[in-house]
Amino acid sequence: AADNADQNTVEVVLDGPTTVESGASVEAGNLWFAGADKALTVTGTLTADTTKVSASGAAVTVSDKAAASLGDITIEAAPTVNKLTVTNNNAKADVTAKSLTIAAADKTNKAGTFTLTSGAFTVGDLSNASGAKVAVGSDTAKSVFTVTGKATNAGTIELTGAEANNTATFVVGADSAFTNTGSIAEANSKVGTLDVAGQLTNTGAGTIKLKNLVVSGTLTTGVVTLDSDGAETTDKAFQFDSITLDKGGVINVVADASGNALKMFYTETKGKDGKVTKTAKINDGVWNFNGGNVQVNGTTIAGADYNIVMGYSGAPLTANFAADYEFGNVSVAEKSQQVTLSVTDAANLKAKSVDLTNA
Repeated sequence: AADNADQNTVEVVLDGPTTVESGASVEAGNLWFAGADKALTVTGTLTADTTKVSASGAAVTVSDKAAASLGDITIEAAPTVNKLTVTNNNAKADVTAKSLTIAAADKTNKAGTFTLTSGAFTVGDLSNASGAKVAVGSDTAKSVFTVTGKATNAGTIELTGAEANNTATFVVGADSAFTNTGSIAEANSKVGTLDVAGQLTNTGAGTIKLKNLVVSGTLTTGVVTLDSDGAETTDKAFQFDSITLDKGGVINVVADASGNALKMFYTETKGKDGKVTKTAKINDGVWNFNGGNVQVNGTTIAGADYNIVMGYSGAPLTANFAADYEFGNVSVAEKSQQVTLSVTDAANLKAKSVDLTNA
């Protein structure tokens, strides 16, 4: 350790395995992982103003009664990928950071990786550059990564683990404004949950493909991705096995009103009498309607003017209504395979007509 008189702080440079002992408290101006394979074990309390990662194999492990706050984390780009792994064994306290910045790759340097293997990690601002990665999860332990401030992802956010455990969760906090132009996805199995309590905008080439989506804030997303000229492609912008719309939650689907992509979800047809028929399509998977709503280009799909067609994609669909909703005509698509409609005792599904002939 060396004193930094200008900042009146201490810089801690890790050059080997280091432990903050139980009962001890370390406050560092700058915590610097300067060499490869440097491990820091915290059994006491660690507080850093900044944490800099300039090597591969950097690791912070927090014991079950310890606490760690890593300040502003920067993972530098380098010829060999710089990596920081956080393992939090304290089930009662998050490891925290004011910000996490993973620098972009350039002609000679590769972008780095941040990995949360277990426990909870909460960060304020997040900047995950193109080529960089945030990995969340493991085969055995529950992992929850939460962002609470301004966030951008142009790289990869990857949820991983054993399929049977479904233990990895990425949370967009209530006060977070998150823009995704990269990828939020599972590594190789159905393990991931995206919990949107704040504002998440999935735009441009951004894709989100996970097992579960829970929304109590607002997810704004295209139907398909956009190319560099802003034109719609054929690649899906989002895909989930299960979607839960809690009270106050909104999924706002944004797409060219005259384009083909939107037609998979919503159509407006004008009859000879000039009357416009508005139809929303619930395609497949499990949809839990707990008080939230779907919007198309900012307009809420609710009320007697909007018809609902279920099972439109031909794959199995389960639609669970646990809050009050009103639509026009509710029906099942002719080519549907298996559609299940459930309305709880406390809920009221009001419609002009309900036709489950093809269910």
